[in-house]
Amino acid sequence: MGLENQAFSDQVNLDNIQYNRNSHWERSQKPDPGEEESLYNEKNYYYTFVHNILYDEEHSPLNLIHHFERKEPKLSNHIYYYIKKKGRNNPYKLIVDAMNINLYATGVGFLSFYLKNEDCTQNSPEDILAINQYGRRIMPPFFNDTRLRNEISEYIRIEGLNQTVYFEDFKSYTPYDSWQPSSSIKKLICELVTNLSIDPIIDDRMFVATWYKNNQLSQQFTNNAKAYFDSQDPFSDYWYRFLFIDGSNATCQNEKMKKELLEEHTYYRWQQWSSLYGISKYSLV
Repeated sequence: MGLENQAFSDQVNLDNIQYNRNSHWERSQKPDPGEEESLYNEKNYYYTFVHNILYDEEHSPLNLIHHFERKEPKLSNHIYYYIKKKGRNNPYKLIVDAMNINLYATGVGFLSFYLKNEDCTQNSPEDILAINQYGRRIMPPFFNDTRLRNEISEYIRIEGLNQTVYFEDFKSYTPYDSWQPSSSIKKLICELVTNLSIDPIIDDRMFVATWYKNNQLSQQFTNNAKAYFDSQDPFSDYWYRFLFIDGSNATCQNEKMKKELLEEHTYYRWQQWSSLYGISKYSLV
């Protein structure tokens, strides 16, 4: 009998997952050398009663999470995530620092890419917006964008993993392929597991977490408490686009609503120390 006919608790039991033991994913239940101190700090920050869902540890009394890490990024600094934007000659080239898969005993899993942008030719404020906007798309939001390329990249390519190139240009999509994540996403997951049905849990976009250091930008808000929400201040428009991952224009065109959203989603405690934080359904910046 297939799992779809069994109780939900049986369907999401992590012990029922068929793992490929010969894949380039490895289960990680101990911190890597050099990470012990940061893990200590992190675990002290979170209450102990949530540790069993946050950390895959060998002696955990519960079986709530299986944590896997891709092997190659630990061994090489030459694994790259390319994002080709329409109208830009060269693709954005990001270093793949790590790739993880977390599977939870709730039927939910996360595939995470940890990317570094160390190229000074692609670190302008507009570059960061484009990288976030086009790098996060796992499928076309609108079918005609397979032609127009306003919301999706011309292609996303991952190079350096096991001599395999993971490539998606979204050209193979048909009007009958709604809610189908890109072939690269499915391929990466299916290299680890063979008996999972993969469905996006939000929509066509990945959640984006970004740390961006720009002294010129920070000077615009450090000593101006209203800079991030004042419609008359140019910084507020950029902050909105950065926070809500709008690549070209701010998608809120009502000043009152825009101000409310920025105030609601901005954590400004450290503003005079040149730091702003923003959180939305799709982002942490």
